[in-house]
Amino acid sequence: MKRLNFGLGGLLLLLVIGCTPQFLQDKQAQLCTRLQTVEAAIQRFRAIAKNPNLASLKQAEVQIREALQQVKLTAETAPTETQTSIETMEMAAKELETSVQQTPEQTAKQSQIAQATAQIAQRVTQLEIALKNTKTQIQCPAIAPSP
Repeated sequence: MKRLNFGLGGLLLLLVIGCTPQFLQDKQAQLCTRLQTVEAAIQRFRAIAKNPNLASLKQAEVQIREALQQVKLTAETAPTETQTSIETMEMAAKELETSVQQTPEQTAKQSQIAQATAQIAQRVTQLEIALKNTKTQIQCPAIAPSP
C-alpha cells in the first residue's frame, strides 16, 4: 500500500511540475518557433512560385509539410482549439500538395500554366490564413520579418 501511495504521489508531483506556468510558456514558445519555420517554408514556396519550376515547387511543398509535422509533434499536448487550428493548416497544406502534384510536368499551353499557378497561389493563401489564425490563437509574439 505504501508503494502505491508513493507511486501515486510521484505521479501527482510529475503532473504538477509538468503543468507549471513556465512549462506551458516553454511549450508555447517552442510551438511558436515551429510555426515560424512553417512561415519561412511558405515564403520560400512563394518565392519559387514566381518563376515556377515544378521540381522546385514540389521540393518547397515537401518542406512545408515537414515543418507542419514538427508543429503537430510539438502541439500533441496543446488545447483542443490549438489542435483544431493545426488540423486546418494541415488540410490547407494537403490541398496545396494536391495542386502541386496535379500540375503537369510539360504544360503545352500558357493558359494551363496560368491556371495551375493561380490555383497554387490560392492554396498558399489558404495556408497562410490558417497559419495566421493559429499563431493568433496561440498568442505567438509578432516578429519583424528578416530583411
